[in-house]
Amino acid sequence: MATSTSTSPSPSSSTQKTFAAQDSLPKLPIPDLHQTCRRYLDALRPLQSTKQHADTVHAVADFLARDGPALQDRLRRYASDKTSYIEQFCALPCVHPSISVLAKCTG
Repeated sequence: MATSTSTSPSPSSSTQKTFAAQDSLPKLPIPDLHQTCRRYLDALRPLQSTKQHADTVHAVADFLARDGPALQDRLRRYASDKTSYIEQFCALPCVHPSISVLAKCTG
């Protein structure tokens, strides 16, 4: 009976291969703020009542007129020297399906 030997790579070896070319990959683009807000509203439309959606449209317009552009600029500056501007946030304990992101990350 023949014996087989396993040559599967160790976890650290697999990780090294997985991320070996990461620095040479193009950076993930930061989506346009207005396009992102339109997509957000489009995604919510079938889930909301007419009043809820009108309130959301108003809140998004307010965000675009006030805080949105400054936050978008901060994100661009933050991302300028990062390989991935979202990688760090994916590892945060607040990014978990059973926990409210807003409750844990902002409060």
